[in-house]
Amino acid sequence: MHRIDSPGAEADLFGAGKDGFTEGDPVSGVQPTEVGAKFLNALQQELCTLIENAGVAVAASSDDDTYKQLHRVVRAIALKPLLAHLASDFEELDVGTSTIQMRAIATYLHTSGTQEGLVSVVAGGAGGSVVYSNDGGDSWASATHAPTDVINKIVAGGGSFWLITDGGVSGALVTSLGTFTSYSTGLGGVDLCGGCWVSGPAYLLVVGDGGLVATGTTGAYTTRTSGTAQDLKAAATRTDGVDDIVCAAGGTTIIRSDDGGVTWSTVSTAGTNFRDVFYDYTEELWLAVDDGGTWYSDDDGVTWTFWAGASGTYGVAAACGATFTFGSAATAGYGCRVYMRDWESPFGITWRSSADQLQIEHPLHFDTIVGQFWLVTNKDDAVYRSKKAPSAIVRALATGLG
Repeated sequence: MHRIDSPGAEADLFGAGKDGFTEGDPVSGVQPTEVGAKFLNALQQELCTLIENAGVAVAASSDDDTYKQLHRVVRAIALKPLLAHLASDFEELDVGTSTIQMRAIATYLHTSGTQEGLVSVVAGGAGGSVVYSNDGGDSWASATHAPTDVINKIVAGGGSFWLITDGGVSGALVTSLGTFTSYSTGLGGVDLCGGCWVSGPAYLLVVGDGGLVATGTTGAYTTRTSGTAQDLKAAATRTDGVDDIVCAAGGTTIIRSDDGGVTWSTVSTAGTNFRDVFYDYTEELWLAVDDGGTWYSDDDGVTWTFWAGASGTYGVAAACGATFTFGSAATAGYGCRVYMRDWESPFGITWRSSADQLQIEHPLHFDTIVGQFWLVTNKDDAVYRSKKAPSAIVRALATGLG
């Protein structure tokens, strides 16, 4: 940084050798400090270097680039020990069945009522099998769910858990998970592959074959024009309390909505069988996974770049990561790699593959509020939970920074 040293600088204003500015005093003949190109160029470079070292191009249309980068750096530094603590090891949980072949999982922290402070978890997979826990995964029970379609995604939102299946949508209140009700969405026989809860309009957004995008809750769903005929496999949302940005991915394509899923534009057609997409609040990055590896967007989903450091067949990216190990059921050579973020630098994120390989179709599930990592695999009934649960203070820190 450069201290002002042009004519009129007030000597030692902030201490010895720390000159500053003065407005001058025409009565006593003190001239004001001249602000010249030397100082302004130094100031500009200090700010631009902070932004550009993160790989972001400065733009006249944006007035908050410096804030965003400082926010990102502070969160990365603050969350590094927290994430390393939480994701250092996983334990396999006994969910009471060996035929479920897990595909999806979601969590919910109760903040009121008789279950206040407890964590509910719902997991499901092949054959429509559903299990749930109301004590953070310590004990499990089977839920009733019909029809028995493959469960592709589970979403927590609006006070309910939602099952997105090949045949439609089912739901159950977070306070009563024993029975899931199947809803008539009016979408016909289109396979639904993924979805997310959009908090602004308070509805479930689902995606499926043929570019299907639809929104609703317990009744008939409204079909939205997606602008693509690709089979969409996943959708995720980013909300800041003001607007809801939604991205969906499938086939070669990623589409984006800046109005909560009502209207869409195509932002990338360069992928190879996109399988998942999600938003990482800790790094303010969108991430997508295809058969070649991981893609990212650091401009809120507008442009996407292939991440060469996280490549590999069926690479699965994890949102909020650190090096970790699996429980006793880890089986080498079972299928997919899991790529975890290595927090070596707040400016440049590197990726590494885990030593163990399991057949994993979805990235790690990390609930910032709950403060735990969860993982499901297609290896029978495998459900993994990070062994180290955070304290209330750490949980509050994660919530505030996430």
